[in-house]
Amino acid sequence: MMRCFIPRHAVRATHAGGTADFVICFQCYSVQVYVDDRQLMGFLVSQLPEPAFNQVLSEARVPLAK
Repeated sequence: MMRCFIPRHAVRATHAGGTADFVICFQCYSVQVYVDDRQLMGFLVSQLPEPAFNQVLSEARVPLAK
């Protein structure tokens, strides 16, 4: 498994004044989690969600990285 961590996707969730960011690299299958701008943890993910993320971005006319 590669450990490049070149993130091209992220999900931000907010609730009750707090923010959680999930920063995702599908090249090395790593996700880093930040809560209120503090890094808390990381975990691994598969490539399965990448096409859905790309579809949402494409529909919003956000250019995808190569």
